[in-house]
Amino acid sequence: MTTRPSKTTTTATTPPPQEGTPKIESVLQDHQFGLQFVFDVNKQIGKLEVCVEHVEKRLEKVETKLDALQLDIHGAKKMGWVFGIIVSAIGAVGLVFLNKILDVVVNHYKH
Repeated sequence: MTTRPSKTTTTATTPPPQEGTPKIESVLQDHQFGLQFVFDVNKQIGKLEVCVEHVEKRLEKVETKLDALQLDIHGAKKMGWVFGIIVSAIGAVGLVFLNKILDVVVNHYKH
């Protein structure tokens, strides 16, 4: 009788890793590094979102202040025009009176 090799006596050997195929540990480390990177980027994006929201709120406040300032400047321009018209009218009336006074004075010294 011939002896057969027993199935239980065979040992399963793992083939050595071939070049170009990463080991499991390095894959897990790369995966953990990738996850950590994604979490850090996500955290930084969250901080950026908070900063952008803060800037938007400040921008809204600045816009309302600029709108109020624009209204004040518009009102001041109107007041400037009104003041200029009043001063011009008073100056015109003053020139008419000055002309009449000078006519009287010149006629008084001619006679």
